[in-house]
Amino acid sequence: MKLLLALLGWCMTLVNIYPKNILYICLSPFKNNKMYIIEITYKVPVDVIDHNMASHMKFVDKYYHSGNFIASGRKEPRDGGLIFATADSPQEIDNIVAEDPFKILGLADYRIIHFKATKKVKAFDAFESEWE
Repeated sequence: MKLLLALLGWCMTLVNIYPKNILYICLSPFKNNKMYIIEITYKVPVDVIDHNMASHMKFVDKYYHSGNFIASGRKEPRDGGLIFATADSPQEIDNIVAEDPFKILGLADYRIIHFKATKKVKAFDAFESEWE
C-alpha cells in the first residue's frame, strides 16, 4: 500500500507543476479496473531465483508497459515479492500470472488478493466514483 501511496504522491507533485488534468492522466490506468496485490513466495533458493531473474523482469516490464502493473518489488527478508496490479477481472490477473517464468518453472507460489481501497489520500477520492 505504501508503494501505491508513493505513486499517488508523485502524481500530486505533478499536479503542482503541470495542468490540473495531470492527476487524471496519472490515475487513468486504474479507471474501471479492479485492484490486486500479487504476492510471490519463492519455493527454491535465492540463487535459483537470481539465475531466472532476467526472464521474470522481462515479464514484469511487459505488464508495466500494458498498464497492468502499478508497483512491484522484493519482500524483506528476500523470500519473494509483491506486485500491485490492476485488471478488469480476476481471470485477467490469473492469465497474467500464468505467464511469469517463475510460475512456469515452478519456482514460486502465488497468492492473489483483490482489494478495494477504503482509506486513501484525498486525491484518490475524486476518481473513485468513476471506478464503481
